[in-house]
Amino acid sequence: MIPASALCSGVASSVFWFLLPVTLSGYASSYSLDEQQIGLIASSFGGGYFLASILGLSWVGRVSVYQVYRWGALGAALCLTASMTQSSAQYLAITLVFAGLCLGSVYSGSLVSLGVSPNPTRAYALLYLIQTGLVFSALLGLASLVPDSFPVHYAIELAAAVLLGALFVASLFAAPTDHRRAPRTSNRDLRFIRSSLLPLVAVTLTFAGFTGTYVFLDLQSEQFGEGFGFIVVAANLGAGAVGSLAALLIGARYGLRVPMIFASIMAMLSAVLMGNSSSELSFLVGAVLHGFSWNLGAPYRASVVAQSTDSGHGSVLTSGMQSAGDAIGPALIGATLFGFGWAYSLLVASAFWVIGLGFYLFALRGLDEGSI
Repeated sequence: MIPASALCSGVASSVFWFLLPVTLSGYASSYSLDEQQIGLIASSFGGGYFLASILGLSWVGRVSVYQVYRWGALGAALCLTASMTQSSAQYLAITLVFAGLCLGSVYSGSLVSLGVSPNPTRAYALLYLIQTGLVFSALLGLASLVPDSFPVHYAIELAAAVLLGALFVASLFAAPTDHRRAPRTSNRDLRFIRSSLLPLVAVTLTFAGFTGTYVFLDLQSEQFGEGFGFIVVAANLGAGAVGSLAALLIGARYGLRVPMIFASIMAMLSAVLMGNSSSELSFLVGAVLHGFSWNLGAPYRASVVAQSTDSGHGSVLTSGMQSAGDAIGPALIGATLFGFGWAYSLLVASAFWVIGLGFYLFALRGLDEGSI
């Protein structure tokens, strides 16, 4: 049975991240920030996530995940509220580091709980499906309900803070019997975690490519007219929900290699289409394939790492390596975009995807795919 508390916490802690492209675009227009500054802010948030995941190795099995949900949600709500009070790139980077630290802690706890479920691939796919579906709905709500005079990044920060505040309040009323502790990580688990280096590297590289391009979708869409960025990001998220649903329905029916290879091919095709700056339709279709391929492959990557340990504690490392990619991708691709242009940025992302796929396929050698 998939724990509902883990799904709710995973969704609440990821809403701000999924809306990051629109938030960053709002920062750029409101505070006159360039691509390099935007990349720094995005990478600061990803760096906080990464730090939370690494620190998670010290609390897994020692602290109730409900305590992590509770105080992580409260800290993140306060940090996002604080980010609304200043406009400098340095201040935003600092506040989002701490927001990422708190949100990453909550998300790590969620992945740990899902990783020890009987079928982690389907559990992760369900989480990604709910995430993308909810954020897709939220994005449509922002477009129709938020007045033009109200900065969109304020609306996102406020909505995320309210959602996290609700999670904090809900955790206060959790039944005592729900305060389960995850099993401690054994020495054997640690050996298995070390043997999971290749899939962890694959997760990092793949997320660097996806996140590095995702955070700039809204900004790069501005060339086709005001408001097109909302359409592109919404289409990307909607396609992501479809990709998650496909992974949920497929499971391990075709093994792990086939879905990952297919997802990687779709990702590289998306780069080709989005690189065609003269066609509005080409960019939109590319963004759709980007979201679909990302969320189709993500549950399989997370599942391999989770299954590399007896108790699924590799899940916290999955969150960490995703966050490492979130930190590396926007900074590197943002710098490439600033210095060389969008086409070269997509080339860097494609290199991440190809190398990551190679590591992933090599890591699958000798793995019993039927158990994933």
